[in-house]
Amino acid sequence: MKKVFAFVIAAVLMMGLAACQPTTDGESSQAAQNDSSKSSTISSEQGTDTSSKEESSAPDSTSSAPETSSQPENTSSGSQTPDSETSEPDTESAPSSASGSADKLIAAAKAALGKPFAQGGYQLETGFDNSGLLYYAAKESGLEFPRKVADQVNAGTKVSYEELKPGDFAFFSGDEAGVAQIGGIVTADGVMIISTKPGDDVHEQQITSNYWKTHFVSGVRLG
Repeated sequence: MKKVFAFVIAAVLMMGLAACQPTTDGESSQAAQNDSSKSSTISSEQGTDTSSKEESSAPDSTSSAPETSSQPENTSSGSQTPDSETSEPDTESAPSSASGSADKLIAAAKAALGKPFAQGGYQLETGFDNSGLLYYAAKESGLEFPRKVADQVNAGTKVSYEELKPGDFAFFSGDEAGVAQIGGIVTADGVMIISTKPGDDVHEQQITSNYWKTHFVSGVRLG
């Protein structure tokens, strides 16, 4: 009987000791996992809260971007381009005064064709002597020119026989002494209009022959 009682007491004590022992490794691991899960949940909630705060505090990129309509407009247009037609200078040059004078001299000389020789004459109404014809043509052209041959040959610019051109005066001697005695108005290459002597009218004269070349004294150009 004593042995049975002692066994019962021993069993009770062992049960009590078992109840007082710490939890096993499995139970400790399960508790640690539960604690870790709770920490992760808390951290996740804190991170979400922080991200929300950062997003709310970030500036609105669309509101800060500059508007393209605020850029200055290009004001250049076709109407601002200078008009090349109005700005271009006139390339057509006016005829020179020398050319204009020559044309007038030739026209005046041709107007006298057929007029009679008249000693001392220098008008269409009365006719012309030799120097009078040259004086008349120059006057009609608005040019100053002497009345006598001796003075006419020294007026203006002297030119050689080879340089003669329409509008020039050509002077010749009656012999080969070289003193100018008569003159004419060159109207074309190798042709002059002249009034020579009584009985002859104002006429055109070819001056390309040897006679006129050897009796040539000087050419005179006005203007």
